[in-house]
Amino acid sequence: MGDACTINHPNGMKTSGFCTVIQAQLACVPQKAPQTQPSPGGQAPAGKNPGYQPGSPSGGTPFANEVGTPSAVRFFILPLANEMSWLLPFALVALVALAFAKRLRLPVENEHKALILWGGWLVTCLVFFSVAEFFHAYYMVMLAPALGGVVGGGVKVLWEKRERAWAGWALALAAAGTVIFQGWLAFQSNDNAWWLVLAAHLVGLGVIGLVIARRVFPRIVLPVVYSMIVAGMLIAPLAWSILTVTSQSPDVHLPGAYRGGQPGVPGQAAGRPPLTSVRLLEFLQANTQDTRYLVAVPSANVGAPFVLATGRPVLYMGGFSGSDPVVDAGDLAEMVANGDLRYLLFTGDRGPNQEIARWLEADCAVVPGFNAGAGAANPTGGTGSPSTGGLRLYQCSGAR
Repeated sequence: MGDACTINHPNGMKTSGFCTVIQAQLACVPQKAPQTQPSPGGQAPAGKNPGYQPGSPSGGTPFANEVGTPSAVRFFILPLANEMSWLLPFALVALVALAFAKRLRLPVENEHKALILWGGWLVTCLVFFSVAEFFHAYYMVMLAPALGGVVGGGVKVLWEKRERAWAGWALALAAAGTVIFQGWLAFQSNDNAWWLVLAAHLVGLGVIGLVIARRVFPRIVLPVVYSMIVAGMLIAPLAWSILTVTSQSPDVHLPGAYRGGQPGVPGQAAGRPPLTSVRLLEFLQANTQDTRYLVAVPSANVGAPFVLATGRPVLYMGGFSGSDPVVDAGDLAEMVANGDLRYLLFTGDRGPNQEIARWLEADCAVVPGFNAGAGAANPTGGTGSPSTGGLRLYQCSGAR
């Protein structure tokens, strides 16, 4: 105990450490994380994600803050409205136009087949997401194909009925309402969307053009007017789509639409130091070569970076979010006895996993020198505090 030891890494590097005994087992604790040399061109070594540290938070916001309260209103207010509602007002008008543009006949004709496909898709998603509570905002991408189909079909029907005055005014009013709604979204997001001025001008000029087109060269003016109105309605979605694709924020851990002038919603530990350190990773790698799992962790948020950094299996005791009883104390004890598992990262707060906490206290030992308090690294010593919900590293032995 206390003697020098060396950890040999698969890439040929070596880390010096010191020997210690934990639960009658000899372990090598690294003294200093190895210094890696950058690969040519300043790129990270192949197969490594330079943004990851073992145990770093994977991000994500609480669902209530991400999608709002269940109701149909959530499609028209933040935080969900700016995900995929940009053309929703026009789509609702288009649904009515598609439904009544032509008498329904059996067998169903192509026009109504399209309505059944795209309209049914859109209405199904709207109903589901109006009542659902547990989903991420980026799930709203499911509305995109349906919105595109319904909006495109609506424009087509109104163009085919252009000889009738009501069709042009229906297009103009629906587009104007949609642009106003887009302005409302920009206002909620504190977004200085200057392109909405251009959109409003195009739709406004289109409305004026509708009045003129009935009296002066309708065959020439009407196509221009319709194009102006539709283009005005599509300017904001085009701009926001480009900004969504091109914007970069270190705080965005889940896909989402452009948030405008409002800062991006950070992940649950954005801006904090990594939850654990490279030193912990080296310790686990050096002392688990004969086990199936690198470590057991409360959730995927904690464990995923370990998997990405090492390619080793990590046991998520609580499933994705940490709230699912994937394994219990008996399962863990069996894995330890079979030699599949040796180390566990577990919160000091008993919480709902009191059975596992009692088993850890009775049959396992806290590994000295590693602790991860609530989102911060402390690789030099100490143990987690139950009041902070910090993570402790436990070593369990099948001999007990």
